Amino acid sequence: MITEILTRYDTPWRTPPEMATVPLSHDESVHGRLGDAVRQEEKRRHLLRILQSPTPPWNPADHPEIEEAGGAAAWVKKLRREAEQGFEKRTRPEERG
Repeated sequence: MITEILTRYDTPWRTPPEMATVPLSHDESVHGRLGDAVRQEEKRRHLLRILQSPTPPWNPADHPEIEEAGGAAAWVKKLRREAEQGFEKRTRPEERG
């Protein structure tokens, strides 16, 4: 049997029940779920405030490297290509002459 525990960041962690050290009472369980619901609602409202603000959260002028690369897709491809080349360089066996 696996129990699912949600952290405050809404990340599910699966833990075997024998790892639970202290069983929660019904009141503690309800209180914990209410606290999680409140944090989730606060996060939702915060994100809504950001999205509804007159100033956009992303300013393309702050990121000229994306336009220089030819757009976001080209910039991502360039980053991935550079990362792959770096990985190959680090993992390539050294040639002995």
